Amino acid sequence: MPAISKSIRAVKADAATTLFKVNCSEIGWAVIDSGIDGAHPAFRDGEGKSRVKRSFDFKDFRKIVSLSNLKQGIRVNNVKALMENKEMLAHPPRDNEEAEGILQKLAEDANTPGPIHWELVERFVEINLIRRRRPITARM
Repeated sequence: MPAISKSIRAVKADAATTLFKVNCSEIGWAVIDSGIDGAHPAFRDGEGKSRVKRSFDFKDFRKIVSLSNLKQGIRVNNVKALMENKEMLAHPPRDNEEAEGILQKLAEDANTPGPIHWELVERFVEINLIRRRRPITARM
């Protein structure tokens, strides 16, 4: 099952089709979330520590989980882009070679039935809260 087909369930487009008996072929779905500031007082516990345990940045998700990553040239370009902010990641791949292997595996996952390996996606999307010094902004 292609990755785009898997995303239908992820954004609940299948539920909308069933519930409202509508044809969703002409509808574009988007979720825009600018995130939260883990240092904001509203997220502090009684001792003043942040209650935010983990933070994720999905702006580059299409570079991470993509059938296009089966093509080495595209995969190499995506690795280069993803590793530019390696210091922001909580558990980054150690080098470009490992990153390329992860993208290859995720592309293979996207081309088969069943779930993708989230623990591999996480390597590129989990943000290290301690190292984050600037707000995360989406590239449009």
